[in-house]
Amino acid sequence: MTSVSNVDLTDILTPELLDSVSRLHFPWPEHGPLDFKAVSDYWFQRSPDWADKYYQLSFDAVTRPLSTIGVDNVPDLMTVLPPPEAPEFPQRALGLLLVLDQVPRMILSGINARYTSSYFDVWAKSLARRLLTLPPTQRPDNMKRWLDQGWSFEQAIIRRMWFYTPLMRADTEDHVGQIDPYRKVLAQNPHDIVAFSRLVIQGPPVSAQSSMEGFMFWLTHLLDVHTPIIRKYACYPYRNEQMGRTFKAEEKEFMRLTNNLGASGLSDGEIKHIRQDVETGRWTALTAEHQG
Repeated sequence: MTSVSNVDLTDILTPELLDSVSRLHFPWPEHGPLDFKAVSDYWFQRSPDWADKYYQLSFDAVTRPLSTIGVDNVPDLMTVLPPPEAPEFPQRALGLLLVLDQVPRMILSGINARYTSSYFDVWAKSLARRLLTLPPTQRPDNMKRWLDQGWSFEQAIIRRMWFYTPLMRADTEDHVGQIDPYRKVLAQNPHDIVAFSRLVIQGPPVSAQSSMEGFMFWLTHLLDVHTPIIRKYACYPYRNEQMGRTFKAEEKEFMRLTNNLGASGLSDGEIKHIRQDVETGRWTALTAEHQG
């Protein structure tokens, strides 16, 4: 896919936009204590109006223009951020990652869904790698930077997870002086390919709704149990349709075992359209009409 536009990133990815996305993703008072039951409900029982707010904020103004640049032409996204040493850098970098990694998941459906994993994920990974190779004192996931600016540990750790999730567990254990109880669960069955679907269906346990450490340990475990799926299939089978891939026999069995959790919900016509786009190297432009 080649570039078909001359998009000026600074006109689209403005400080105001990045701050707005952060406020939408973290709607709680910035420096007060957190109610982790409310956090859990907000993130894992997403109400329709949340997705609608994301759509109104970003589809026409941000997501669609960015989609015209080309997946093979990932720009230098650091150009829209303040210098890494600037106090506002961590918050703005977080907003930019959310624009690329979370917003498409919230708003793209139908034929447009292909852009989530095959386009914007590529951009998000490129940015994340760039951010995490900065000098330690400049990295936006540096807890000390957030704490030195007056953020509580709770507020900082729930933001840090979106930069570099593997760091969450060790920090939480050190802070509360408690070993993550899910370590033993994962060690006992490291190849459980249905653990992710089981956890999602069950939802956060009471411990994850009542305390910071309970929530963070559960969330880290939720991320860990993606690994057996990748090790077995080298992909997430539930993304096959939106990425134009055909199901192998063992992937069909995985979908059966997980009750089709995460299935695209695309129609046969939309699946065929995306597959033809992939096979011909074409990208159907994002439009509101292509939303499922």
